[in-house]
Amino acid sequence: MTDLAMTFAQAEKGSWHIWQLAGRLDRATAAQVQAEGEKLLLQTDRLAIDLSELAYISSAGIRVLLLLAKQAENASQPFCLCSPQGIVREVLEISRMDMFLSICPSVDALEEGA
Repeated sequence: MTDLAMTFAQAEKGSWHIWQLAGRLDRATAAQVQAEGEKLLLQTDRLAIDLSELAYISSAGIRVLLLLAKQAENASQPFCLCSPQGIVREVLEISRMDMFLSICPSVDALEEGA
């Protein structure tokens, strides 16, 4: 089923490496996202995950984001989530992830808060 696939795109924005996730971040894709995110943390100095194209996130997805944020913190690397939309934004708000993670309203806001 193609709607279960997770796709990635990468870009640079100022001093940030932007990693865009598209699709569903759930139990079926969590391991793939964690593995790719861990590689990026080793390759970059500042990682921002663009969630603007993420259609869904489950508790397994939240766990992956928290693990990546913790790894970035342990390495003293800036880490931010950007542009959560719709149900993804609601899930992050309800679960109070803003208390544990830096969340920017947009990729453009990264440099403003850097």
